[in-house]
Amino acid sequence: EITEEDRVKAMAEIEEEFKWLQEEAAVTFVITASRVKEDIRKSASSITVITAEQIRNMGARNIIDALRAVPGVSFRLRSDGHYKFDIRGITKNGGQDVLVMLNSHPINENYTGGATWTHDTMIVDNIKRIEVIRGPGSAMYGANAFSGVVNIITRDALDIDGVEVSAGGGKFETQQYNLMAGKIFGDFEFAFNANYMKTDGFEPYIEEDAQTSNDNLVAALIPGYEPASLAPGLGQASQEKYDVALNLKYKWFTLDGRYVDRERRPFTNVLSSLNENTKDEFTDYYVNLGYKNRIKENLTLSGKVYRNYNQYDSHIEAPKGMAALRPAPESPFGFAPVIMEDGLIAEPSIKNTRMGAEVQMNYDISDSNILVAGVTYEKMEQFDVEYAANFMYTNTANVIIPFDDVTELPLDKAHIEEAEREFQALFLQDIWDITENLRLNLGARYDDYSDFGGSFNPRAAVVWEYWEGFDVKAMYGRAFRAPTFQELYMQNNPSQTGNKDLDPETVDTYELSLGALVDRFSARITGFRSSIKDSITSIKSEEGIYIFENAEELRTTGVELEMKYDFTRTAWIGANYTYQDAEDVDTGERAHLRPRQKGNLMASVELCPYANLYADYHFQHDFTRQAGDERDDPDDYGVMNMTLILKNFLKHPKGIELRGSVYNLLDENYAYPTTKNTLPDDLPMPGRSYFVELRLSF
Repeated sequence: EITEEDRVKAMAEIEEEFKWLQEEAAVTFVITASRVKEDIRKSASSITVITAEQIRNMGARNIIDALRAVPGVSFRLRSDGHYKFDIRGITKNGGQDVLVMLNSHPINENYTGGATWTHDTMIVDNIKRIEVIRGPGSAMYGANAFSGVVNIITRDALDIDGVEVSAGGGKFETQQYNLMAGKIFGDFEFAFNANYMKTDGFEPYIEEDAQTSNDNLVAALIPGYEPASLAPGLGQASQEKYDVALNLKYKWFTLDGRYVDRERRPFTNVLSSLNENTKDEFTDYYVNLGYKNRIKENLTLSGKVYRNYNQYDSHIEAPKGMAALRPAPESPFGFAPVIMEDGLIAEPSIKNTRMGAEVQMNYDISDSNILVAGVTYEKMEQFDVEYAANFMYTNTANVIIPFDDVTELPLDKAHIEEAEREFQALFLQDIWDITENLRLNLGARYDDYSDFGGSFNPRAAVVWEYWEGFDVKAMYGRAFRAPTFQELYMQNNPSQTGNKDLDPETVDTYELSLGALVDRFSARITGFRSSIKDSITSIKSEEGIYIFENAEELRTTGVELEMKYDFTRTAWIGANYTYQDAEDVDTGERAHLRPRQKGNLMASVELCPYANLYADYHFQHDFTRQAGDERDDPDDYGVMNMTLILKNFLKHPKGIELRGSVYNLLDENYAYPTTKNTLPDDLPMPGRSYFVELRLSF
């Protein structure tokens, strides 16, 4: 006779087996590389899949944590609060060179061109898998798919099938709560997720800031001047965020969307000085209505209409009592110092939308040949620009007109102009299995922009399984990055001035990849070479104003190694290593603040049917400073994390899971590199910290 205990145990084992099969399918098949479901070993891209189980096991708290294990990918946190991607030595402020998608829907915004400014702390609780392309993706996705594409695919009704709640907390007074629900009712499916997060954050001790240097200069000119810098002191780091997502499906139609409301206090202000009140506020959402149906045996039609909205409000303060320069006609220099008792205060506000439509057709010419074609239209708008400040910039660098109070300035004196942009695009791709083990992929996309014209981006790849379990990929792709609204329309700011004559950046990438899958062992080695032209950078003019220009030609060359060995379904070891050499073609100098070597060591083991232990070690080595920075090169560093998960240890129909993670287990003293003329020292990172979470499924 079967007891209730035996039945519950059997059901738990069946569910674990089902989850394992789902994980295997998630790793084997991808949709991002070619816009169709395909075997990852045949895809025309260097692509990595991170599964839900891997995300849970590694103790990832957000999307940045989850991406740290991907070959060729690393991050650097700036003191003003946002992350910079580094994929194979290509990096831009705000992650504008990486296209980030949610369920294949782009969420990059117009102002910075990236997604990490708002979404670097995106939750991972409702993620099913993440597909990461290293290398160009513009032949399929257009602008910003420059150095890579990150497609975050969330859990649907079938994946959830019930209700899941979790609560967690950790160091820095961190707390997070999540509610997820999903169910299928006939032809109708729904999945819902709501998350709340609040933290005081790690507050780095900063010995000197940019204001410290200014104080030293002013003290030599103004007798009795009291230093305004708050350094030495602690940087701000608190955050609070609400995040809600909804996915509905009825037959061939889907409706999905996400809403994020976030407040963040960065370590320092944009002038790299400590302060007490600087904060950024974000309101971001998207709504996407989609359709997909196989209208004939060999023809699938899909389409979508969408709207993205992003609002950014900021309160920026420089230290009270700081000195500035004001116009002074009586002075022989034309300007004179003034003490700003309340400091410099600025309150910029901006709204952006992206509205568009897309239609895609997948036509099966034969069992071995698929044609993918589509058209896209999108309109971007930047509006409701507002700017209030207790000063106004002049045409002379570093000279301002001070006000007695914070004053609303007219649009022509705001930090950026209102703007709009439209584009139309056509993409075409042919996937042809010439033989069972030889695939040819040819694709191209043409984008026509209203502000800078057209961009044509082709790609070609040959994938050959020359021996069972052994394959070779030869790939070429071109991509472009459209100038951001910030680069085009920034005004009244000596440190960053827009240029409406900018051309898009372009990159041509060549890759050769060898892969092996033998029993439980898998490995791949990939060589890459990327040439970037018309790279946009800020150049100092003769008047001392910094203007965005197409001024650099860069080249990055390197190799990626990755391997994994599965002892059992739940026990494995893995490693990846990237060597990247990025240089300025014109000067021959190495590109600054990009590690030449980086990688990960990872291991997961099931201690018993109820416990899993995961550990990883992430390292970045061999940095160089930018030209003119006299500081020693940044130090190498490596950080170890460990996560223990206890699950199915109590009788419960679906499961109770307790997860505990320790980050920087060895309490490594390390820092992220800073650029010259910002912080005099590199930005300290947290020592050992922890997070504990309880999850209950019904």
